[in-house]
Amino acid sequence: MTGLHSCEHEILGASLAKTTGTFSGYFNHSSGGKAAYNGTILQKGANSVGYGHFLLTPATAGSAGAAYLLPK
Repeated sequence: MTGLHSCEHEILGASLAKTTGTFSGYFNHSSGGKAAYNGTILQKGANSVGYGHFLLTPATAGSAGAAYLLPK
């Protein structure tokens, strides 16, 4: 999983654990810091998406947010 893009940021690293359904990675945030993200993929029901969060380093105001993996 390389070269993935979100609405605002290019994802620089990504990994997916098939046995646990977890995902993680990092991207360059528009504020100039590096943000690490992680979450879990839900595969049942109408909400079959990945939900998680990101944390920006260094920590500043607004240094955390939601991370989603959505079907294409």
